Amino acid sequence: MRLVIVGAGAFGKTVKDVAAQSNKYDSIIFLDDAATEAAGKVKDFKNFIDDDTEFLVAFGNNELRYNTLEAISTAGGKVG
Repeated sequence: MRLVIVGAGAFGKTVKDVAAQSNKYDSIIFLDDAATEAAGKVKDFKNFIDDDTEFLVAFGNNELRYNTLEAISTAGGKVG
């Protein structure tokens, strides 16, 4: 299973650490509009939707987090 963390800031890095310790995911990647270690931009999430991928949104801004979760869920992505 792959985990896509949307947001590569401090919150996203904490989410990655916890997810890695769970041993549930074979790979963990970030989507972020500014981070160099990201696999793509936030708007690219549709390119990562498949049966073997879960998404976690790690933004501190509640409204942005909610809207991004809604967009991913509406597009058929699994939200963890």
